Amino acid sequence: MKSDSSNKRTVTTSQAIKILEKNGVNVTEKEVEKILDLMYFLAKLIVNQEVNDLPDKTNTNSHRYENS
Repeated sequence: MKSDSSNKRTVTTSQAIKILEKNGVNVTEKEVEKILDLMYFLAKLIVNQEVNDLPDKTNTNSHRYENS
């Protein structure tokens, strides 16, 4: 699940470590890299699913507007 270099990440490993430590979770840099990989993967997956669930606005001849 290694990130691809074309993705811009805004949370650094040091920021994530500080946030986790503040909440009582101690992790190594390698562990936090894996956590961030998973978080970014899940975020991308959710966004893609939401975009795919949007109604198709290109089809102006929708069947719901037809008269019976």
